[in-house]
Amino acid sequence: MDLSFIIPIRIESNDRLKNCITVVSYLLTTVPGAKIYIKEVDNESNFQQHALPVIKDSAPVENLYHIFQRSVSNSIFHRTKYINDLFMETTTQVVWHYDIDVLFPKTTYSRVYELLKSEQFDFVYPYGSGVFQNAVNYPVELFDEFMESDFDLSILKKNSFRLPCTVGFSQAFNRKPYMKFGMMNENFISWGCEDCEFYYRMVELGYKIGRVWDDVYHLEHSRTFNSHYNNPKFIENDKLWQWFRHQDKTTILKYYKNQDYLKQRLS
Repeated sequence: MDLSFIIPIRIESNDRLKNCITVVSYLLTTVPGAKIYIKEVDNESNFQQHALPVIKDSAPVENLYHIFQRSVSNSIFHRTKYINDLFMETTTQVVWHYDIDVLFPKTTYSRVYELLKSEQFDFVYPYGSGVFQNAVNYPVELFDEFMESDFDLSILKKNSFRLPCTVGFSQAFNRKPYMKFGMMNENFISWGCEDCEFYYRMVELGYKIGRVWDDVYHLEHSRTFNSHYNNPKFIENDKLWQWFRHQDKTTILKYYKNQDYLKQRLS
């Protein structure tokens, strides 16, 4: 498959560790022809020490690529930058930015890939807009059951409750439109508002946006400031988003033409 998954991570809790093992094992077995790129930013590699040995027992890992960047463990996680870093590591036509806490029905992956590989769309959301989220309570007992079940999603569904979802979690895209579009906006730091701006920009710039109207399974987890409204950068992120949501195509294009991070990446 001409497909790469890109996943920025920091394994800051046992919940994240369970989710990381689950998601990476699921992708390796469900989409075996795809490449998976992980960038871990932390003071030590919890992925290498604790996740990878378990993943190796569940799935082949020859298409798994891990990049480690040393950082203070409680530092701000610059998610948008790490997504772009990972994108620059890939060479495939189809690239899928993927959250470490989500799963989709097995048929979703082939449908998303076909829509992008055939260039019917520039960007595709792999879940419906509305009440399509299964928020999964995911204790260790359920983790063990799911991992031993050949990844039977019905096990997760019976331990979940329904919530709405719109533009977060995960997006897949074609390589050239993503670069021309301006990539992830690295002025959004840590958590908050980057997914709203991403969708708004696609609409205003006239890109072809598709959806696969399937469920998303979100593995619930404890939250640090890097995944919550108490992120110290949230106010700045929100101010930037509030500015963006009043801009038209002309001002958005002018804004991205002058972004230093984009000039450096595309030079």
